[in-house]
Amino acid sequence: MKPIHVSHAPKLIKWKNKTALLEFTNRFYSPAIFIVGLLSAYRLIEYTYALPILIILAILSSIVISYSAWHRWKKDFFYLAEKEQNIPRRTTIVIVLTECVLQFLVSIISFWWISGVPACIASWTDLNRITQAYVWTSLLVFTFVMHIVAWKRSSKEMYRCLRETYEHLEMA
Repeated sequence: MKPIHVSHAPKLIKWKNKTALLEFTNRFYSPAIFIVGLLSAYRLIEYTYALPILIILAILSSIVISYSAWHRWKKDFFYLAEKEQNIPRRTTIVIVLTECVLQFLVSIISFWWISGVPACIASWTDLNRITQAYVWTSLLVFTFVMHIVAWKRSSKEMYRCLRETYEHLEMA
């Protein structure tokens, strides 16, 4: 009798990696994109004066989304810890700051190709459209790598906080 041969292809994307990728794409869903889309539809951001408005919208969007991400992280922690307790200030700062910076970068990536923004960037920096495409792609890859680092850091913070919560239960 011949042995059974199974051709097993290793999984390229495990569930946790798929989750990290899905969370990265979910970062691009922001109410600020609708506001910028509306401004673009009425040709209100075709001039160089409107670029600061986009930066302000990106900052506001990053603050709002990082605040909601922090509350989601905190709810997950309370659920896993099975009680409400104080979260260390360092953990709060790490989570909120990384979320804020990442969401700001995602907003810039999202707003880049809308309407007259490439022309504004070209007039401000003398970068042609092809060079802007390379800069945009580099920024997208950099943001993705930063998202993975922040995602792993957030998981480690959750694990550390949970370990500290239940360390009184450890037996030697």
